[in-house]
Amino acid sequence: MNQSWEQIGEGAGQAGAGIKKGKKDDKKGKKGKKAAPKKKIEGKEKEDEESDGEKELESERWIKQKQIVEAKSTRSHINCFWWLKFKLEIGRIMVKQNKFKIANKFIRNFKKECEEFKNQLFIRDLIGLQARIHVRTGYIDQALIKFKESIEKSQEYHLDDKELAILLGDYGEILMDMKEHQLAQK
Repeated sequence: MNQSWEQIGEGAGQAGAGIKKGKKDDKKGKKGKKAAPKKKIEGKEKEDEESDGEKELESERWIKQKQIVEAKSTRSHINCFWWLKFKLEIGRIMVKQNKFKIANKFIRNFKKECEEFKNQLFIRDLIGLQARIHVRTGYIDQALIKFKESIEKSQEYHLDDKELAILLGDYGEILMDMKEHQLAQK
């Protein structure tokens, strides 16, 4: 945009020169121009015929594709379990990276989502993550409460898996550090 008047004038002169040459060429090529519109009209008729045929093919393809999709007995989008599992792993990564504030917000929001799906397994795992966050930030009393809550959820919904074993190990280790050996043995 910051062109001098000389540059603008040079550009206009070049454009003017091109226009003059074009006028001479136009006079020479008038015969070709008269024949061209007939070809274009014939071409348009052919294009219209082709486009009608293409439209029919596309509509037939669309109908076939729709029938194929409707005939499928399974869905092709991601399963809810795997979506929740993926989000749980994101939460675990945040805890391992010591991003506790972000992880707590994430866990609160994710817990609401799990409650919508009525998925107690991931709620239990989220409570366990919260307990580990409390341990790492030094709030041992709150961590013990969260561990107990998570263990109670596991017993209530019969969630006996590897995560429960890890949770019980962490809980027992904290109790042993607090010199509560009898409670840790349970």
